[in-house]
Amino acid sequence: MKSCRDIAIVGAGIAGSIAALELAERGNRIVLYDAGAEPLTAASLVNEGKIHLGFVYGGDTSGLTARRMIDGALLFRSIICRWMSEDHFASSVTQPFDYAIPEGSQLSASAVEQHFKQVQEILRERLAAPNTDYLGEVDLPAFRRMTSHPYGSEAGKIEAAFVTPERSVDTHIIAAALRSAVLAHPFIDFRANHRVSRFNASRSGWQVVGGHGADGPFDRVLNAAWEQRRFLDHASGFSDDASWFLRYKMAVLLPDVVEDLANVTLMLGRYGDVVRYDGGRVYLSWYPVMMLANTPELLLKVPELTSSRKAEIVRSSVAALAAYYPKIGQFLQVPAIDNPSLIGGIIDARGASDIDDRVSDLHKRSRIGPDHLAKGYCSLDTGKYTTAPMFALEAANALAPASRAHQVIAS
Repeated sequence: MKSCRDIAIVGAGIAGSIAALELAERGNRIVLYDAGAEPLTAASLVNEGKIHLGFVYGGDTSGLTARRMIDGALLFRSIICRWMSEDHFASSVTQPFDYAIPEGSQLSASAVEQHFKQVQEILRERLAAPNTDYLGEVDLPAFRRMTSHPYGSEAGKIEAAFVTPERSVDTHIIAAALRSAVLAHPFIDFRANHRVSRFNASRSGWQVVGGHGADGPFDRVLNAAWEQRRFLDHASGFSDDASWFLRYKMAVLLPDVVEDLANVTLMLGRYGDVVRYDGGRVYLSWYPVMMLANTPELLLKVPELTSSRKAEIVRSSVAALAAYYPKIGQFLQVPAIDNPSLIGGIIDARGASDIDDRVSDLHKRSRIGPDHLAKGYCSLDTGKYTTAPMFALEAANALAPASRAHQVIAS
């Protein structure tokens, strides 16, 4: 067993952190680089935490995206709970999601219902396998069409609404547990505030190059960066001719002051989400206003916003969401609305056009996962928060295979 630092990982989000922990548990010495001051402070913290079962991916009629999401979702809890207690994890899980279908959706209510039937059948098939569960549940209720619901108004008509078993987790709880595990592990050397610009290959191994200089050589490297992953691959000599689309999307966290608020996603198109966490926060996102920038290039510049512009974005987004879920309008009377906790992150996915294009590849997330571009070099496209733990283990198993006792993903 080597005692030197032999694996470098760039990106301490949920995927990079889990890969580091898994590899360290197998006796590998890890150097984990991140541009932030701590692990799990960027995209892995500011998303809605939905553990997708594929319901929202009605644009992929092949069912491949739903299968990918379900596979990741059914492994999510077992992988995360290697680093936090079952009870602590359970405290992060939200109530189930409703899906509301506005008039003008890219899919009609009947088409959505057919897609949901396909998802439900894939889910039933996958849950029949041994040692599988969805966030601790095995007997999931079937989706159902609601006969009455709180959604829609004259300004935002709703064609139909469905109850599903899909849930989110509180990303803050998950991040805190994984962060503590990473920082406490004796075989992980976390390098904060390190911006990596490329990897260099040499006869003696790989170097990690950035503003800090050049570290190495390392036998193996894992590029688990999020918005800069493809940029690092390109700078390291691995170009990608596929079409990609980077977006900078925002959301707002508000106090949980509206009674009986439901978790709901509007689909399919440029709509939004509402997620209520038990910790006293509500996540709201409205795509038409909160998607602030996009580019097909390798890097996207994060927009700078004044305080007044942030308040304007939040107020207009809440008002727009309230047309489809009137109860949301109560947030306009909350003092915090004018001093919002506005969060944002970059989304990088295959595609040549935005989600308002029904045939955009952004509606599909099946071509994701680790990609071994050279000997000792792995680039990890985590795809979604849902699939990040599964792919982190796949990458770890490829870089340094575990003993049979450590294997979590069945062959």
